[in-house]
Amino acid sequence: MFRRRIYITLFCILFAAILIPILAPHEKAEVLAGYTRPMIPSAWRGVMANDMTALSPEIRSDDAVIAPVTVMPYVSTGLEVMLPFDMVTDTIHALAIRLSDGRLAVFRGDKELYLDPATDEVTINGESGIIGGAALILHDVPYISASFLAGVFDLDYTFDSGERTAVFRHIHETDKLPTAFSLEKVGRIPEVRDQGDLGACWAFASLSALESFLLPERSTSFVHDHLLLNHSMTTDSVAGASQMALSYMISWQGPVTDEADVYGDGVVNTELPPSVHVQGANTFEKPTVEELKEAVFLYGGTEASLYFILADEMYSDTASRYYSQENAAYAYTGERDVNHDVVIVGWDDHYDRMNFPNGASLTSDGAFLCLNSWGTDFGKDGLMWISYCSTQFAKTAMCFTKVESAANYSRIYQTDLCGATANAGYDSDTAWFANVYTAESDEELLSAGIYTLGEDSEYELYIVHDFTDDKSFANKQKIGGGSIAHTGYHTVRAAEEVQLNAGERFAVIVRIVTPGLTYPVAIEKKTEAVPGADIGDGEGYLSSRGNFFKRTEDASECNVCLKVYTVRR
Repeated sequence: MFRRRIYITLFCILFAAILIPILAPHEKAEVLAGYTRPMIPSAWRGVMANDMTALSPEIRSDDAVIAPVTVMPYVSTGLEVMLPFDMVTDTIHALAIRLSDGRLAVFRGDKELYLDPATDEVTINGESGIIGGAALILHDVPYISASFLAGVFDLDYTFDSGERTAVFRHIHETDKLPTAFSLEKVGRIPEVRDQGDLGACWAFASLSALESFLLPERSTSFVHDHLLLNHSMTTDSVAGASQMALSYMISWQGPVTDEADVYGDGVVNTELPPSVHVQGANTFEKPTVEELKEAVFLYGGTEASLYFILADEMYSDTASRYYSQENAAYAYTGERDVNHDVVIVGWDDHYDRMNFPNGASLTSDGAFLCLNSWGTDFGKDGLMWISYCSTQFAKTAMCFTKVESAANYSRIYQTDLCGATANAGYDSDTAWFANVYTAESDEELLSAGIYTLGEDSEYELYIVHDFTDDKSFANKQKIGGGSIAHTGYHTVRAAEEVQLNAGERFAVIVRIVTPGLTYPVAIEKKTEAVPGADIGDGEGYLSSRGNFFKRTEDASECNVCLKVYTVRR
């Protein structure tokens, strides 16, 4: 009988612990500029004082699972999903940026949201009010309420507490880009530089795009000499391209800050460590206007190639048929190949075509605002407008999507210092590729670095411990997988801990599926453009179905582009 009473008492205590938070009084919802904030428990501040709760939800954007960038989302005791601010861009395809004054800014479509976690002030399209709990800072990490975010931007949102899944739907069905936008609005236009007499526009454009990505939280000036003289693809600094800059950065050969070197002296210190680690970039070939606008909006300055000429045999420097000095407006409609790189920093769909010297022949209004590398005396303080109708604009383009502290990993394993110079496969959209490395210490494998050569790729990630020969591939264990929407270079994280012992030979394997491609694997191979690629420094493998693997250095004279990132144990 006594034991039964104990059970009844314990049951009552447990029942009360569950019921009281549900029945506890809640603050009334407030309406701000037509939007209603989520119902937030009165004990919100106490919940926020706790460190991260053990409950970490999965975040989905339509059908895609969004991987955390640095920290995990969590659920408050009021069942409110708190989304790390650095996940907002990927989750709802919005510009999300932490301003220099501490406020958080989110732009999507015609709506502009500002949140001040210190004061709880929220501003939507210029109208302000106080909303507690919409955003907060924990351990210097900003978070935003997922349901509040969905309410502001009219997004379909549900949270299944049982499945611990928060889902934003119809993300791609909503107009998310304004008709006119400039990165100046969020403090993301970098300093205008002057390349002088050197043919280094590609180096200036790529580093300016990187500086733009880091702004406004981090104002950094990178040195161009180090990129020009320290990349692995060629020693010719004139014949540059964004691919050269990307391979230099993702191999951690750079970048380094201006204080470490002097531009134009022809001297470089190859022992300088990189100031940041570039872990991701989207690359484009002949992108649409909308794709370029989205890249600028979400990630900052976007490097773009073009054919640029101010004078020809019929016109002087100040009377070009393509460039208006008065309006700083350029529209080339010929067929000459690209010879210059700039950085797109904004756009205006209604920019008048008649501002261009050849405006009468253009088919539409609209232009991109671009940062040049010819100093502030050129254009309007170094900026110019380039028409949407320009025929040789952005044949290639690149924006950075993931840049982290140089302390993010202990070691990078790689054999492809020149990056992706060719591609391989089996006349199918599916292929397997692998690299074998030897652990230099007791380490934990956290991530792999892979290229996607087309859009909407899917990948699976595997590990083989104690690798001896190609028969060891039968012992592969799956450690992750996912989907990648864009072409480019991406750091993908393992879904589980992978322990490596010092001296252990291990293989990392990737199964890649890229719709529409028949050769989906990025490889480093000697080509006419990259004659100096070193293909003797790796142990790579290719397979059509994941059963039988062939050594790439022997069979195809190439290295596999597959990097591995670890931390010491």
